[in-house]
Amino acid sequence: LLSMGLGLAFANNAIAQPGSVTLTPPAGPATNYPSITSAYAAIPSAPAGNFLIEILAPYNGTDASEVYPIQLTDKGIAGATPVITIRPAAGNNGEIIQRPVAAAGSVLQINGGDNVNLDGRPGGIVSTSANYLSINDLLSGSNANRNVEVLNAANNNIVQYINATAAEATAAGAGNRVLLIGGTTTTGNLNNTIQFCVVTGGLRGIQDFGLSNAAPNTGSRILNNTVRNFGSIGIFAGSNQANATIEFNTVSMAGYNVLVASATAAVSVTGIQQQSTLATNVSNISNNLVSLNTSSNTVTSLSGIVDVGTGTGTVFKNTVNTLSAPLTNALAGVTNFLVAISIGTAAGGGVATHNVSNNYISGLSSTGVVNVRGMSIFPFAGSTANVNNNSVAITDPNPSAAAIFGLLFGNTAGNNYTSNIYYNSVRLGGTTSATTVNTYGIFKADANATSVYNQQNNIAVVDRSQAVAFNLGSTTGTLMINFNNYSGTGAANSSFAAGTATANYDNTQLAAYKADVTPQEQNTTFSNVIFVSNTDLHLSGASITDLTLKGTPIAGITSDIDNNTRSTTTPTKGADEPGGPVPVSLFVFSGVSKGTFNQLTWSTASESNNSGFELQRSTDGQVFNALGFVSSKSDNGNSAATLSYSFNDRKPFTAGSYYRLKQIDKDGRFTYSNIIALKGKGIMGIEISNLYPNPVKDVFNVIMGAEKSGTVALIVTDVTGKIVLNKTVGVIMGDNIIPIQSASLNAGIYMLRVVHQQTNETATIQFIK
Repeated sequence: LLSMGLGLAFANNAIAQPGSVTLTPPAGPATNYPSITSAYAAIPSAPAGNFLIEILAPYNGTDASEVYPIQLTDKGIAGATPVITIRPAAGNNGEIIQRPVAAAGSVLQINGGDNVNLDGRPGGIVSTSANYLSINDLLSGSNANRNVEVLNAANNNIVQYINATAAEATAAGAGNRVLLIGGTTTTGNLNNTIQFCVVTGGLRGIQDFGLSNAAPNTGSRILNNTVRNFGSIGIFAGSNQANATIEFNTVSMAGYNVLVASATAAVSVTGIQQQSTLATNVSNISNNLVSLNTSSNTVTSLSGIVDVGTGTGTVFKNTVNTLSAPLTNALAGVTNFLVAISIGTAAGGGVATHNVSNNYISGLSSTGVVNVRGMSIFPFAGSTANVNNNSVAITDPNPSAAAIFGLLFGNTAGNNYTSNIYYNSVRLGGTTSATTVNTYGIFKADANATSVYNQQNNIAVVDRSQAVAFNLGSTTGTLMINFNNYSGTGAANSSFAAGTATANYDNTQLAAYKADVTPQEQNTTFSNVIFVSNTDLHLSGASITDLTLKGTPIAGITSDIDNNTRSTTTPTKGADEPGGPVPVSLFVFSGVSKGTFNQLTWSTASESNNSGFELQRSTDGQVFNALGFVSSKSDNGNSAATLSYSFNDRKPFTAGSYYRLKQIDKDGRFTYSNIIALKGKGIMGIEISNLYPNPVKDVFNVIMGAEKSGTVALIVTDVTGKIVLNKTVGVIMGDNIIPIQSASLNAGIYMLRVVHQQTNETATIQFIK
């Protein structure tokens, strides 16, 4: 009987119900339609008010009237209103839109439409990402595919709270541009927003790329998205666009094996890239978190943030805390690179002003013969690079690195430009297996006669053999280098405070260095510096009051990396101005499996304005959900002593669990810790590890482990064996969190049966309503 019931249920599920979509006009009753296409077509031209299209639970996108790509075309709307909203109905959690059969082309297009709000939240209510609408594309290897595409003079549209999953990019370098603001007409797309989306897979996650500089996309906003496991670029504001804002996004990989791979050609992977070639461009890349860890052996270049645009570009307050790759693919004539922030000019570009400030860089790690750079600054001729208040810590071993640079400015064949380098903190550590390694905290390589190079109030410390804190590679150009502090604290005679083209100087040779570089550096010092940790470059201990670390005021720079006010007379060198509130200084977050539970521990060296820590957990190291909260042990959020914390996860995921801390200040600001992974017991077939809450309410969640990706049927039966709920969803290999709407169930005892439709493996669990 159960088999017959399942067969009927699956057969019925393949037929779209006539009333699977509703259209609500500004006045009057809602009308049912069989598809999004037919509901949108029913909206009149030049509508007089807002329209709402809601997707109901029976929707499956197979009705004959649902034509792919789903087209949201021009309705003749002029101005900011009215608005057309498309969303799942309240309670329709986990809805999916995808082609019934994988095929080339987009799934949904905002094709000339204006003021469309594509909102993945059921009922427009914020909940968890697992409940939001998914728009998926499962065709691999097609550069023409997009999950959602905005094109043909589409203006003022919002794509938000969408889960967008695409097939992985192929070894040929082909794959989906998952969410795309495109071109294709003589008029660009204006003021479109992509926000709060979770984007997985494809060649490029989110892309803004217009038709031409004569018809550019303008004013695109890419905000608060999670972009993960892509083949080439996570977020790409390319050519033929201007004035893009890329803020508060998380771009990540967690041990991901990039499939865009070649053993004979260079393969580049970049977190965020902006490359407008318009002189009027004003771009903003700020407050993003980039964490890229790939296990691919064929990737030759891994970059966090790349701004090679023309015009004015701001790279502000971003965190690049992991760039990790083997980078062992040795190709003739190809240098393998690991670069946190790269500044330059794209092909066809021109003069630019690059403002690079208040960024945190750490966790650059490779086992290959690689050129490691915290910041690589190579702008177009005539450009200006303002590099201020940045923290760069490269302290991983990188044992086989060919060269390591904290801040690298130009080269002997580079374009002449102006460098303004103020108040940066750089620390280089690690170990080397090579006898000679070019390792420099700050390196002036530009040797062009018309270049201008200003470097003041910086701190550079090297604690690694074969290293120099600052190297004045060339004295060519107009120079103003002074009031810096350098220190070489590594092995004797192999770690130097400063160097020139002819000599290196250790910490005891300050006078000789000043004589060599006069009239530069006459107020520079060679003092040891105490930081909070190898990667937290806030000053600590005696360095807080060390008078040798006092610099000179710089016009226009009145605050430090934490936005604390700088002294107007004797500001402190480096990114940190002591005395103001600083973020919580967190020691390494770690965990251990205790068999039936996972124990998580961490400690803080100091705390300021700290409310506490939200423990977050993930099945894949990308999308995290809150697990619990631990309040600060400090006195009113402030502490100068070491404080230790722990938390036990009593029901970890079966396949394995990823964890991170969200440290929350009392004013609501927050920062994230490193991510840790703890192995589970492993999955054999299908396993249900948890169902919560139980007893259930209107919605409950099932944590289910799958040995293989595919689709599963979720069948709920009552005590008589009657099927009262039947739903089919996609699952990935590993643990999955699946929300189930249960408002229609009466009080009683129920059985949930999960059937993997590719392997026929099953699992069951009982719950109470």
